[in-house]
Amino acid sequence: QVPFKAFTMPISTSTMSGYVASTGMPLRIPDVYQLPEGVPFSFSDAFDKKIGYRTKSMLVVPMENRGGETVGVLQLINKMDGPGVIPYDDDDVDILSALAAQAGILIERAALYRSIERLLRGFVEAAAQAIESRDKTTSGHSKRIATYMVVLAKRMTNASDGPFALVRFTPDEIREIFYASLLHDVGKIGVREH
Repeated sequence: QVPFKAFTMPISTSTMSGYVASTGMPLRIPDVYQLPEGVPFSFSDAFDKKIGYRTKSMLVVPMENRGGETVGVLQLINKMDGPGVIPYDDDDVDILSALAAQAGILIERAALYRSIERLLRGFVEAAAQAIESRDKTTSGHSKRIATYMVVLAKRMTNASDGPFALVRFTPDEIREIFYASLLHDVGKIGVREH
């Protein structure tokens, strides 16, 4: 049993991953318990002690976005060769660096996608609010309709019998239903008050 959990580390040259994140240079260590003299980083054996493991060889490479900014690091431990652990070589650095470059670009794209999604949602909600601000008696109507439609779509998706047993909406389709529902009265913008 390995107790994996997410945690945040400060970017500092005192750790191997922090050093790589700070410098943008890959690290290849044959034995982390025998680090070369004068390096600014150290190895913490807390994880090894906790699970009864012995980390030996390590390869750490930066993940960079298209602009060359480091957005993370990839770290491999203990390259296996049969029953033994061997050091990582130049080919391993090249392969992991290529994977890290792709991962860095994907992280950047995911952040961009989330940003566009937030922008779209803000635009749609602002448009719905502008429509409803014309008539105080229908205030909140679009949000209520959107909420009802999302609940209805999810219930249809989860139905195991009845007329909607074969209807399935993906998360993207449910998001589209939400936006469409918020904007169902958008035509009112073009209708004159009188």
